[in-house]
Amino acid sequence: MKQLNLSDKRDATNHSFKSRIALPVNMLLLLVGTVMSVSGLYIQLVYHVGKKAADTALFENLATLHTWAGLIFVPVVMLHLLLHEKWYRAVIKKRLFRKNRVTWLLTLFLLFSVLFGIIPWLISPYNPALHFRFMCIEIHDKTAVVLLLFMIGHTLKRKKKLFVRKGKK
Repeated sequence: MKQLNLSDKRDATNHSFKSRIALPVNMLLLLVGTVMSVSGLYIQLVYHVGKKAADTALFENLATLHTWAGLIFVPVVMLHLLLHEKWYRAVIKKRLFRKNRVTWLLTLFLLFSVLFGIIPWLISPYNPALHFRFMCIEIHDKTAVVLLLFMIGHTLKRKKKLFVRKGKK
């Protein structure tokens, strides 16, 4: 890992900015990710695709909450990934995929879950491609469950790094 050269003001400023923004970004990810996961799991388990919702108002509220949480989650995840851009570049450049397999799988499941969560929005429920829309929702549901497990492991493994500010040395 590259040592921070304090004489280089640009690197020092960038490092300082990353240090200040990392904790709020991680906390927001945890909060929004929890809301999104709980609402999504509830929708999936109680109002599975194809079943008629018994309490339509509750379903609509949960779906709206899940959607808004997802809309907040995606840009915050993108910011989180940008904060770790150097790590991704190093892993790609040095071909360290096997050593970092879990983080790469987390990233792939995140991409699949987001992609298959967005595609149904682009297909009207009244479109002849309704079967494809439901298939995308099913893929989103299944990848999101696996993603949730990876995210829990990722967070627990890094809880000290993610949430504890280091004192000045």
